[in-house]
Amino acid sequence: MTGDLGSAAADRDVYARLIAFADTGKAEQLAGSVTGTVLPFSYDERLELIADPALLDCGELYFNAGRLDRSVALASEDYLRLAGPRIARIIAT
Repeated sequence: MTGDLGSAAADRDVYARLIAFADTGKAEQLAGSVTGTVLPFSYDERLELIADPALLDCGELYFNAGRLDRSVALASEDYLRLAGPRIARIIAT
């Protein structure tokens, strides 16, 4: 899955007034991991997990396991079942 964060699409589908990237310190605090890792789960109730519908077209997801030197593959349908993200268009296609 590739694409750019589509602010207009995300504003519309996520019902947000403002979407922005957090600074490094806030991102690490909310994610509970170092910058550069890509955790597909949220462990902080202040950080809502949202996945683009294009994710449903991917057979597997690959992400860092909270470290920069370890990666994990997970079937997309298992990810959706385990993580329970809200599905909303967030990338520009």
